[in-house]
Amino acid sequence: MTIIFIITLALFAAYVIFRPTSKEELKRFEDNDNWSNMGF
Repeated sequence: MTIIFIITLALFAAYVIFRPTSKEELKRFEDNDNWSNMGF
């Protein structure tokens, strides 16, 4: 049971990290007025 939980958690984490970014996310990331890119 624990192994299944760990595998599911690892697959979910891999999906979140390696998922393809949408065009809207790329546009928001490249926006110079976006203060969240500065690390605040």
